Amino acid sequence: MLRDGKPRFEWWILEGWAQPIPRLLEATDFDTQVYRWNIYNRPSRKKWSTGRIVGVGDAVHPVSPSTAYSMGMAIEDGHYLANALDGVDLCDVRAVSAGFELYEAQRADYVNITD
Repeated sequence: MLRDGKPRFEWWILEGWAQPIPRLLEATDFDTQVYRWNIYNRPSRKKWSTGRIVGVGDAVHPVSPSTAYSMGMAIEDGHYLANALDGVDLCDVRAVSAGFELYEAQRADYVNITD
């Protein structure tokens, strides 16, 4: 992944795990048994809908595949989308588009923060 134009990598080892996780960490040779791979990303999108189609989750804002960020953000997207469409006549294309615009206004800037 790039941040500020530079490659970034993440390492996550948390303390306080129950057995057998501490034994697995102790038995791991991090020089030969842990591998680094690049995470490929694409620019986030500001516009998430077209017509009657709207995107949620990684389809519109890919994130690092660690610590369930992706899943959590997709669930949040679903919550905001459901609220934006609450009470909307889904047969009314203009009303649906307005709901999509509300959803995008609430989420796009928030999930596209890079700092």
